[in-house]
Amino acid sequence: TEDFHLKIADFGIACEEAHCDLLADDPGTYRWMAPEMIKRKHHGRKVDVYGFGLILWEFVAGTIPYEDMTPIQAAFAVVNK
Repeated sequence: TEDFHLKIADFGIACEEAHCDLLADDPGTYRWMAPEMIKRKHHGRKVDVYGFGLILWEFVAGTIPYEDMTPIQAAFAVVNK
């Protein structure tokens, strides 16, 4: 905000860990997703740390992750590295 307060929001895609259906829920945005989520494998809280790390990287770098790629290309890059 203008007074430098950070706001973190849930855009309706978060779920409680015990109630998430891995295959039914839309997992999110590929650029910020951990490899386990892209591969639709079982995942835990580490994927949140991964996503938050990418957001912090975005703040520092001033660009979105994999800006030179489409979201699908970014997903393939993350999964294959």
